[in-house]
Amino acid sequence: MYDHHGVPTRIDGSRFFSPTFWEPAQYQAWQDAQWRAPPEGSVEVGEVEQVRPPEAE
Repeated sequence: MYDHHGVPTRIDGSRFFSPTFWEPAQYQAWQDAQWRAPPEGSVEVGEVEQVRPPEAE
């Protein structure tokens, strides 16, 4: 299971074995709800930089 940042997280066994995840109709409804409200975010990208190759050892 992943948190709202997409990071793996632990969950209680009672939640893991919830019918939401194991009954196809409930699982599909849960998935639909997740996709209707996907997390939003933004990324700022800096200017392009020239990178030199690493020096030989």
